[in-house]
Amino acid sequence: MARWALGREYSSEDLLPALCESVQYWQAILRLQDWNVVLSIRRRSEMSLKEAIGCNTVSLNHKDCLIEVVDPDDLYTFHARYNGEELDYEITLVHELLHLHFAPFDADEETDPHANTYQELAINTLARTLVALDRK
Repeated sequence: MARWALGREYSSEDLLPALCESVQYWQAILRLQDWNVVLSIRRRSEMSLKEAIGCNTVSLNHKDCLIEVVDPDDLYTFHARYNGEELDYEITLVHELLHLHFAPFDADEETDPHANTYQELAINTLARTLVALDRK
């Protein structure tokens, strides 16, 4: 299966199919093929989490997931915070897919707003590492 090769710009029409192909590739690697994953590109103002490059909504009972990624036109607004990693959709997609494995362990952020901080840090590290290893 040909994968989405990073390092080039995609037209608006080509980006979503390229991202969907990358999601399918990583679902196989992460053993998440039994999940129904839908991908959506949204403007930053339309994102469920305004400060996130990517986010997801998960239904554990149905194994459904909606992954939102920010529109390329808005990526520049994150530069200072993510040190250039915001331009790498593959890391974002792997990060969001890894959340599916961790979803059963999510804490209630309403009662403890920092409860998932360590989980988020672990997922960040795993996503970066997996993508780097895959690219070697």
